Amino acid sequence: MHGSNGDTGSLVEKEHGNGRQKARALLYDNWDTLLNRTVCQTMYRYQIFVTEEDLTYGSPIFKFAINTIGIGGTKCKVWWQLSGHKKYLRAVNSKRQTLCNTLKGKVVEKFAGGSEEPPSPGDIFSINKQTGEISGLRQNKEIYMKFLQHFAKTVYGKTFAQESKTTLLSSFLQPGLECFLVLAYINGYEVWKSEGMRRRPNTLLNTLLNDDNTATGSSMISDLSSEAQNHLPKYKFTANGRGSKTGEGWTEEGLALYNALRKAINVQRKDVTNGPTFDSDFLNYTMTNTSQRRKKNKAKIRIDGDWGFGFGVVDTDHSVSQSNDTSDPVAEDDTTDQY
Repeated sequence: MHGSNGDTGSLVEKEHGNGRQKARALLYDNWDTLLNRTVCQTMYRYQIFVTEEDLTYGSPIFKFAINTIGIGGTKCKVWWQLSGHKKYLRAVNSKRQTLCNTLKGKVVEKFAGGSEEPPSPGDIFSINKQTGEISGLRQNKEIYMKFLQHFAKTVYGKTFAQESKTTLLSSFLQPGLECFLVLAYINGYEVWKSEGMRRRPNTLLNTLLNDDNTATGSSMISDLSSEAQNHLPKYKFTANGRGSKTGEGWTEEGLALYNALRKAINVQRKDVTNGPTFDSDFLNYTMTNTSQRRKKNKAKIRIDGDWGFGFGVVDTDHSVSQSNDTSDPVAEDDTTDQY
C-alpha cells in the first residue's frame, strides 16, 4: 500500500511538473510573438543593425523590449536568454529584408515608368577617397528632399506621408533609419535600375525578353552566355555577404559605409543649415507637393492612418560589426530576395 501511494505521489508530481513546463513554454511563445510584432512594427526604427552586446540580458534593447511589451519578473531573464534574444535577431533581420524588398518595388516602378528616373547614388552623396568623409545628402537639398519624399516611406512605413506634412523630419525619422535608406538604395540601385529598364513598354529589349517565342527573341536570349550573365548588375554589399548573424548578409564594406553615413547624418542634423533649416524646408516641400497632387488628381488621394506607440527614446549612435557566430540564420520568408 505504501509503495502504491508513493508511486501515485511521484506520478502526480511528474504531472504537475509537466504542466508547469507546458505553461512556461506557452508563456514564452506568447512573449516571442509579442516581441516579433513589436520589433517589426516600431522597434526596428531605433536600431536596424545589432551587435552581440546589444542582445545580452540587461542591455538597452532588452530593457526597451520588456517595457514595450509589458512584461517583467524573474522569468524574463530565462526567456530572453533562452529564446527572446534569438527572436529579436530574426525579427529585425527579417524586417530589414522586407524594407529592402519594399524599396526595390518603388525604385523599379520609377525606372519602369520612364517619366522621371530616380537619382543615382552619386547624385545623393560622394566620399572623399583620401579622408573617407562623406559630403552631399542633406547638403544636396533639392535632390535629397525629392529622394526622401519618394522613398523614405518604404523604410519608415506608410505614415511617413502624413507625418512629413505635419512634423519636422528629424523629429520622427530616426538617423539610423535615414542612413539605412541610403545604404539599401546604393546596394540595390544597379540591379533595380536594370530590372526597371527591362519593364519599360515599347522597348526592343522588353519585347524580346517578354516574347521569347519569336525567332529573333529566342536567338538573342540563347546568345546570353554564362560569361555575359556574370556581368549583369549585382547587389553591391549583399551579393556575397551572407553568413554573418548580426549583419545577416551585409559585407564589412557595407556595414562600414553605414557607420560613415551615420557619422555624416549626425553632423548634418546638428548643423543649422542641414538640420533645422532643412527640416523646415522639407516640411514646406511636402505640403506644397501634396497640394499640387490634390489639384491634379483628387480621385487618387488616400487618407493614411496615423498610429503610434509613444516611444520616449531616441536612436543612439551605434556602430555595427560582423558577428563571429556562424550558425545558420532562421529564414522568416524564403520567397523574398535576400538582402
